[in-house]
Amino acid sequence: MKPKLIKKELIKLASSFGIGEIVYLGIRWSLMFYFLEIEIEPFAASLVSEAIATTFYLAVVSTVLKVTKAY
Repeated sequence: MKPKLIKKELIKLASSFGIGEIVYLGIRWSLMFYFLEIEIEPFAASLVSEAIATTFYLAVVSTVLKVTKAY
């Protein structure tokens, strides 16, 4: 492969994971705060917010990679 093409693909990957990470953090902490506010046990709130945020993270990264045609 050409070095320019490799660099372009790496930028696509990094930006996709970066966008996914921003979405993950936003969803996880807002859900965690919400669950704690409605008085769910801290461990359960953390576990549920982690599961939901991870699902959204995977969906966002997959979608962004498809849109940018990285694969």
